[in-house]
Amino acid sequence: MNVLEHWSVDFYDFTVPPPTTDDPDILRFGDLLDRAARNGARHGTPVITSPSGRPDPRINLFFRTGRMAAHEASTWRRYAYALIVWLDFLDAIGTSWDCASVRDVEAFKDWRITTCAMMNGSDRLHSIRTARP
Repeated sequence: MNVLEHWSVDFYDFTVPPPTTDDPDILRFGDLLDRAARNGARHGTPVITSPSGRPDPRINLFFRTGRMAAHEASTWRRYAYALIVWLDFLDAIGTSWDCASVRDVEAFKDWRITTCAMMNGSDRLHSIRTARP
């Protein structure tokens, strides 16, 4: 059962304290922002969440390591939202991101160039769900 309808993205905001909780399962992890900083997150770092409601650490690591980690938050935002479109496309055609093929990339490019130019948002999602490569 999906918790969310699509992949989603949020961004660490180190200027606002995280919500308080009394949940012992959450409290055992310690301070959220301290933990995030220890794991390489900075203010504005994206956190991408799957339709199941869980983040995929392999995807989120992309923004915290290598050349991408040195970019500004505005660059992360652009990449994160573009990545969400790709992940939603893959989800709609029944392919996991870590199993995507060249054929899937080609289908995505074709969908982005042709179908999306002619449709509004709700029609786009329907076109993804019915366009199996």
